Amino acid sequence: MHERDLFNWKRLVKLWEKHGPPYQIPRRSEYRLDFFKKHGLKFLGGKNVLELGCNAAYFGHHIAPYSRSYIGVEPANLISKKPYKVDYFKQAQITKDYSIGKMELYNQTLKGFCALEKIPSFNALFMSFVLYHLSDKEIDLLKKHILQKCDTVIILTRAQKRPKQHNSYKFWKSKRVVKFLEGQGFNVEVIWEKDKKFSIEIGTRSCEQLPESSSSLSESKPNHQMTESTLPDAPDTPRESTLVSTTESSSQEVKPDSIGNLMIERE
Repeated sequence: MHERDLFNWKRLVKLWEKHGPPYQIPRRSEYRLDFFKKHGLKFLGGKNVLELGCNAAYFGHHIAPYSRSYIGVEPANLISKKPYKVDYFKQAQITKDYSIGKMELYNQTLKGFCALEKIPSFNALFMSFVLYHLSDKEIDLLKKHILQKCDTVIILTRAQKRPKQHNSYKFWKSKRVVKFLEGQGFNVEVIWEKDKKFSIEIGTRSCEQLPESSSSLSESKPNHQMTESTLPDAPDTPRESTLVSTTESSSQEVKPDSIGNLMIERE
């Protein structure tokens, strides 16, 4: 990780800790992030990117300046079925205030996001160690409401069987992810981490392969004429901003506060 990026990361961690212990700790995240930036970030340039399960939106912090827009979806305890250890959505709100580029955050489950009266436009999907957490019903929603609108999909997959299986797809196996994406019409490339602890699946398809109602979304331009090497440092003070916070039945604009709800920690 670049020294400047690590400095910004540590600054964010101190702010995230107001809402519980961060998921993205240095020993785990810096290597994963560097791997993604090397192999996956270039495919999201100029795209309207949707990240499902964005956690504290630290990947979004790096995607937003490079893409045309970034949408992060993460449920907070407000609409969760059980109490969680840390509120990742509030951590994501902090990340947004220290990021550049167009970034929106939705306090939603996948089901709630798909049920929104007006779903924001996107044409690329990013998921970091999230796909195997989805239930079979959520995967059906993913196929019906999300993947049909995308010409690019980036998936990070952990090559380890989960103690509890949330779906029948066995997505902890890279080959299962590849088969799934190919079944949705994507051409898939797989790149493995050197010790084969995790992989990145990169799915792409042409505009002609998209459903007619979604093809117009793929005509996008970068939000910033910027490369990875020119990403700015986080400011000393957060920028003025509001965030989109929604429940499954309503929506409103809120600003970050100091209330710490509980949230689940994912591996």
